[in-house]
Amino acid sequence: MRPCFALLALSLVACDGGSGDSCVLDSDCPSFLDVCIDGTCQPAGTVPESGTPPEMDAGGGRDSGTRMDASEPDDAGEPMDAEPTDAGEPTDAEPMDAMPTDAPEPVCDMPGPTWTVAFVSAPASCGDATTGRAVAIAPIAGMPCQFSATSPAEPALSGSFGLDPAGMVLGMLATGTSAPVTCSGTYNAAAPSFTIICGSCVMNLNPL
Repeated sequence: MRPCFALLALSLVACDGGSGDSCVLDSDCPSFLDVCIDGTCQPAGTVPESGTPPEMDAGGGRDSGTRMDASEPDDAGEPMDAEPTDAGEPTDAEPMDAMPTDAPEPVCDMPGPTWTVAFVSAPASCGDATTGRAVAIAPIAGMPCQFSATSPAEPALSGSFGLDPAGMVLGMLATGTSAPVTCSGTYNAAAPSFTIICGSCVMNLNPL
């Protein structure tokens, strides 16, 4: 009989709709079948007046939308490609051909072909050359103002020399039987006459 009475009591409680006592926690309700909903003890599964289910799913976080990927910076616009300004093709600085300037040919007076020794400072210093001996003077081919001197008969003067426009003489000459040395002198086209100085030997030539 007691089990039937307990079952009847449970049925009455279920139909009662909860005690309605004030509560904060489910344990404040007198019946273990009640739960604390909106501050009152109500049967488990009761939907509150606000329409919100008694238990909110705290596991499902609020979807705040797609998270901005911090690894991708906000596109503030693609930077303009700073293309280098084409300054144009460099101009080939072609060196100007340095054309060699032809040196002007020297100009000098042309002495005659035959001469005679008119004076010597001393035969000993002039290779035993003496007055009256013949000297032939001729231009050297291809060498303007360059001349050769030869003694056709007895030794008097031989070698080669140059003659500048001022009439200055410079060359390698041998007087008489002496060895060739550097000689200098002058040519007087007005006379005409030569003065040849070879060391201590001084010789004058006049046209023959």
